[in-house]
Amino acid sequence: MLIESCITDAFIFYKKLRLIEHRTGLLESLGPCVDGHSSYTLIGACARSVLTVTEGKASLLDVATGREEIIHDWKAVVDAWAPLGGPVLCQPYQTGCMGYIGYDRKNDFEYYVPHIAQDTAMPDVCLVRYGAVLVFDRVAATATWVVDDEAQVERVAVFEALVRSEVTQDGSAFVLCGDVVCDTPEDQYQQSIERIIEYIKAGDVFQVNFTSRFCGSYLGDVIHLYEALRSRTPNPYFALLDFAQPLISTSPERFLSIEAGRITASPIKGTLRCEINGQDQRAALLGSAKNRAENVMIADLMRNDLGRICEQGTVQVEALCAIRRFNQLYHLESTIAGTLRDDVMLSDVLAATFPCGSITGAPKIRAVQIIEELESHRRGPYCGAIGFFGRQGWVQTCVGIRIIYFDSGQLYFHAGGGIVVDSDAAEEYAEMSLKAESIKSTIESFNVMNDVRARIDEIDDQLFEVVHRRFEVIKEACRIKVQYGVPVVQQSRMEQMIAFRKLRMQDDKEIPETCITDLYAVLTEHSMQLEHRAKP
Repeated sequence: MLIESCITDAFIFYKKLRLIEHRTGLLESLGPCVDGHSSYTLIGACARSVLTVTEGKASLLDVATGREEIIHDWKAVVDAWAPLGGPVLCQPYQTGCMGYIGYDRKNDFEYYVPHIAQDTAMPDVCLVRYGAVLVFDRVAATATWVVDDEAQVERVAVFEALVRSEVTQDGSAFVLCGDVVCDTPEDQYQQSIERIIEYIKAGDVFQVNFTSRFCGSYLGDVIHLYEALRSRTPNPYFALLDFAQPLISTSPERFLSIEAGRITASPIKGTLRCEINGQDQRAALLGSAKNRAENVMIADLMRNDLGRICEQGTVQVEALCAIRRFNQLYHLESTIAGTLRDDVMLSDVLAATFPCGSITGAPKIRAVQIIEELESHRRGPYCGAIGFFGRQGWVQTCVGIRIIYFDSGQLYFHAGGGIVVDSDAAEEYAEMSLKAESIKSTIESFNVMNDVRARIDEIDDQLFEVVHRRFEVIKEACRIKVQYGVPVVQQSRMEQMIAFRKLRMQDDKEIPETCITDLYAVLTEHSMQLEHRAKP
């Protein structure tokens, strides 16, 4: 059932909606609408069921009754929630589920010996089935509610009333409690890159996508961080999954879309700043043999993956190594598409393609084994699939890169890159840091220490200006001593200065006497060096 909406700004509406609804989901398309990217924003409301998988144990929660049951096959639930057979819509005007399928559920489709211990309580899968979905068409500038049945119509009327309400109160302010840190030291990261190159030279693998995790402590409502990110780095696959353990996506990369039985993948490999030293880098990225090799390998892997579930002869590479700009970065993007077989279900699609080849490497199985051996922390939702799975066959998912997830007062995000035979370990670490920078800098703009650090920096500027002036006076003293043969060290004068300063500062409990003594020792040492250099 479709209901016309008066909503004109999906995000402003969502900020109001989440104050009265639990377990909402926002899949927001930002940036320019290009080639079908970024056309729709979806909002999930009226949560009916929640599917979670943690450490291989799956459960299904009925939101209305609060009853939770253990299930044996979470993939069967996904197939039931998002059937691909039968009549399908080529537009997202349908209810469905939103959420993520985390990278570590790869073992449900291919067995890998686990080496990395779980160190968060983040579920591997969290999908929420909604009874009402708002579809905002960015091109037509129209909004439409889709509801399962009459039961949601009255609730939608309440939601529409929010548009005219003055309710704008957000949750508690978001703050970062200290600095964001990388969980992998630089030397360890580079050693792992060297090991991957050895595997490549030995013939084990052609490419491995290697990553590192960053973490920090936080307090407050993540909506404020989301709002800052969407204004700084608008990308096609933004998301705020406002679950018990929230997740934010700022991903630019489509994983899989399914429209009217046609499946499309758009892997991204190859990254460069748009400008370096004032020079545009488009031509440099297009001409980079390394970046092109990374992209072509993954495009071929994705073509093979889609070939397992598509009608024979329908899989085509529609674009190879096309250049796309997302904010301040250029990427190489390829597009592969095919027509799904009639007997294919969503779990079959996942079995053939998950995890996405752009974040594993090629060949996929061996690349994942090497990742499991060398990475220090589980990827969790990172590098999984995030998006919408519709009840009438419309699926839109992104690769879970440039995401942040939150658990027990900690936030986590990851970054990495594709390693090939001619990769340089130091350059790969620099590229990983570059990819992390936009998220890291935005998070750190909320650091609770920022204001006091700025004040310290301001005072330090003044302090060093005073020290500079004192040293200028010391130079003049040195000139006079040399001219008149005055001894370098005037011990009585030094003792007098220290005693006088201690007397003046005796009521200041913040500056201990040892600090005064140490300061004068440094000044004396520098004075002696100046006088030594001033001697003829």
